[in-house]
Amino acid sequence: MLRVSSLCLLFWFSTSTWALDSEDIFRLAEKYTVKIKTTSNHAYLGEKEGVGIGAGFLIDKQRRWVITNRHVVAAAPSMVEVRFKGGDYVKAKKIYLDPQIDLAVIQLPPDQLPAASQVAELSCAAMPDTGHPVITFGHPSDLSFTGTRGIISGTTYVDGNEWLQTDAPINPGNSGGPLISIKSAEVVGINSAKFDEDAENLNLALPIQHACKVIELLKAGKNPNPAQLPVVFLEYDVDNPKLVVAKNNDQSRVPLQIGDHIYGVNGHSMKISHKEQLLYLMRGKTEPVELQLIRNGNRITLPVKFPLHPNLLDETGLAFSGMTVKSLQLIDQPDRNEGESLYVVSVKSGSIAEGSGFQKWDMIYRAEGEEIIGIEQLQRLLQPMSDNRRSASIIVKRISTHNNKYYDYIEDKMPIRELQLLLNRN
Repeated sequence: MLRVSSLCLLFWFSTSTWALDSEDIFRLAEKYTVKIKTTSNHAYLGEKEGVGIGAGFLIDKQRRWVITNRHVVAAAPSMVEVRFKGGDYVKAKKIYLDPQIDLAVIQLPPDQLPAASQVAELSCAAMPDTGHPVITFGHPSDLSFTGTRGIISGTTYVDGNEWLQTDAPINPGNSGGPLISIKSAEVVGINSAKFDEDAENLNLALPIQHACKVIELLKAGKNPNPAQLPVVFLEYDVDNPKLVVAKNNDQSRVPLQIGDHIYGVNGHSMKISHKEQLLYLMRGKTEPVELQLIRNGNRITLPVKFPLHPNLLDETGLAFSGMTVKSLQLIDQPDRNEGESLYVVSVKSGSIAEGSGFQKWDMIYRAEGEEIIGIEQLQRLLQPMSDNRRSASIIVKRISTHNNKYYDYIEDKMPIRELQLLLNRN
C-alpha cells in the first residue's frame, strides 16, 4: 500500500546583487516574501485540518504569482490567504499544484500588490555546491518575517525526489519560504521540511531549478504536469543508485522491459540514476522522448511517450460523517486498482466514522449493495441517506492481519451526515 512521506513537513498549526551583505539580502527578502494562512476543513493524505501558517515568495508581478510548497496550501480544498509584511491578508487562488514535487503556484487578486513589493531573483541556471552559504526566511513558530543562516550540506534524494540538504534551521512556519544564496542574493531553494523531528541541522529544500521549469512551462501556456510512469523501479543503495525497471504495468503504451537500465535521455547531457531526474528531463514533452538504456547488455535507444499526470486541481474527494475518501492509484498494484479505487484518506477524531470503525487506508469496496468504482457513484448512493439522515451499508477492504489472505472485508452500518463533494475549482 502507499506510504505517506516520512518527512516532517514544516507547516505551522539586479546586476549588483553580488555586492549585497546579509542585512541587505534580508531587507530584499522582506519585499518579496509573504505569509500564507491556510484554512482546511478536510484533509487528504499527509495533510491536517485546521489553520496553518507558511511562507511563499513573489515571482511575477504582472501575473501576481507567488510560489510556495504544495503542503502549505493543501491539495484538499482550502481557503488560502496571503499578506506582505505590514499588510492585511487577502484571498489567493490556487493556480497549480504539482503532483510530484512539493510545489504550488498561487495568484493574488488584482490591485493587491504593495507598491514596494519586489520579485525574487531565482537561481535557475545552476545548483549550489556543498558548503555554499545560505539564509532562510519565513515565519518560524509564527515569528513573522525572520531569518536564519547556514550552508548547503549537499544534494540528496528522499522519497523519490531531489532535495537541497541544509543545516540552516527550517522550523514550523518556514515551509514555502525562500532559501537564499548569500553570495548572489538569488533564491536557490524553497524551504520544505526537516528530515525528521529528531534530526538536528538536517533540513530539506526543494531546488529552485525544479520550480523554474514548471514556471517556464506555465508562462508558455504548456502543461507542466510530470509524466505518469506506469513503471516500478528497483531500489538500490543510496550511494550507488540506478534506474532499473522492476515492473511495467502498461507494456502496450510504454515498451520498457523488466531489467531495462535507463541511464539517459537523448539530447541531454545529464546521466540519469534517479526517477526524479528522468521526470525533470521529460517535463513539458508532448512528443515521445528517446530513452537511452541498457537491455540484455546492449545499449539501445527507445522512443517512449508517457501519459501526463492528471491535474491535481481537477481531483475530487467526498466527505461524509467525519471521514474523507479519494481516488488513489497504486502503481505497483494495478490488479488491485479496480476502476477508480477509493480510499479513506482521513478520519476525524470523535466523528461518526471513527466510532463506526473506519480507518485511514480502508478501501471502499461496496455501498448499499453496489460495487464502488468512483466518487460520483458513491455520492449518488449516499445522497438519499444524507438527505434523510439514514444509515448506509458500506463494505471496506482492509489489509489483512491473517497470513492466508491480503484483504479483510469489513461491513459497517453508518449514519450518513454532511455529505459534501470536495472541489478545488469553484
